[in-house]
Amino acid sequence: MKRIKLLSFFLCMTALTSLSDCERDEPKTELEKLPPITQEGKNTFGCLVNGKAWVTKTSIDAAAVYQQGILQVDAMVQSKSFFQSQFFLIRYPKEGSFMLNDTVNSRIFMIDSNTRCEYITDDLNGSGTLSISKFDLQKKVVSGVFEFSVRQSTCEELIVTNGRFDLSLIQ
Repeated sequence: MKRIKLLSFFLCMTALTSLSDCERDEPKTELEKLPPITQEGKNTFGCLVNGKAWVTKTSIDAAAVYQQGILQVDAMVQSKSFFQSQFFLIRYPKEGSFMLNDTVNSRIFMIDSNTRCEYITDDLNGSGTLSISKFDLQKKVVSGVFEFSVRQSTCEELIVTNGRFDLSLIQ
């Protein structure tokens, strides 16, 4: 009887271990690699760039600065072989949506050191939207979602989707 109980115990443990290994080995989709959409100042930033996850690794890789009526959101991803940076400029930000090709009030810039491409949204080369879901100067939090596409004559087109950020605001 003890052998049957012991054998049953080992079979249950083996089954449980096998099930947990299956979950761990299953790769995440590119979308699942992005940080969740939050509004708490968690210092997260991520998006899909041409279908691949683009996510800041540390809280110092993304920042939001608000001064003299202009919000600048910066983010960078780097490794030994490349550096990419993107930033938004929004004049007179508030909760709501902004077009990212308004050369006076809102734009996005993206730089890729690997391809030496610099992208800027404007009336001719790209468009997109940025929706600020939280802009709280008291709690110093800015959060939102974005998407855009941008072209540059000598570089591939960038299509950025599922963008999200949740940053502490520096004033």
